[in-house]
Amino acid sequence: GRDHFEQAKVDAVVDTINDALNKYIPARFESDEKKKEELLKKFFDEELPKHLQNLEVLGKTYGEGGPFFVGNQLTWADLFFYEVG
Repeated sequence: GRDHFEQAKVDAVVDTINDALNKYIPARFESDEKKKEELLKKFFDEELPKHLQNLEVLGKTYGEGGPFFVGNQLTWADLFFYEVG
């Protein structure tokens, strides 16, 4: 971000992405295949839509109507989302 307030917005986006990852990783690396299948189904049916909706709200709120999550320029939040997506 260009200033502290914009950086706080970037941090909010990154934290939201991390929240989704923290729900996904345990399911992805579960060793019991039956439990893994159940956890992944729950993640894709319940958790992921919630986090994507939160990211959509943040993008609309902070993105100034443009293609970036925060402001009108690329930030590491955009790159992080691209990398984990």
